[in-house]
Amino acid sequence: LVSTFVNKFINHDVKNTINLDKDKVDSFSKSVLERFSNPYIRHLLYSIMLNSVSKYKARILPSYLESKKNGIVPIYSMFALAGLFVLYYRATDDKGESVVLNDENVFLELFNTLRAKKDINRALNTFLSLEYWDTTELSSDAELINKYVSEILLKGSAKALKDLL
Repeated sequence: LVSTFVNKFINHDVKNTINLDKDKVDSFSKSVLERFSNPYIRHLLYSIMLNSVSKYKARILPSYLESKKNGIVPIYSMFALAGLFVLYYRATDDKGESVVLNDENVFLELFNTLRAKKDINRALNTFLSLEYWDTTELSSDAELINKYVSEILLKGSAKALKDLL
């Protein structure tokens, strides 16, 4: 399920943003997918989640913005952000088990404050409109991101992801 998501994310949201000839882009995409599917590379989930907000800004947001410039709706980038938001807002997994979040204190404190207010819609709008993102594009896609957030909360991450794919 996750490898299918990564594949669709790369092919839909990322490939169109790389300014190289098609063969080089295809080769790059293939190498990324191979790296993610290598059974000898084992990452702990918590290591992958380390600094997720800044990783999103550095690694996914540029493709999201470039896709939008190219007239492509970057649905996989938006779903990833919705999942990140839900994880940080709840600070639990789909089973209700606490998740230890490792990120910059500013984001951990922000989500503690947002969580305490118990208004997820306002929390999402606050998160999407942070100056940190250096763009207003996320706020302009709040409706679709909110839809993904609602689906993740209602169905669970795996079912929402399966439905997206």
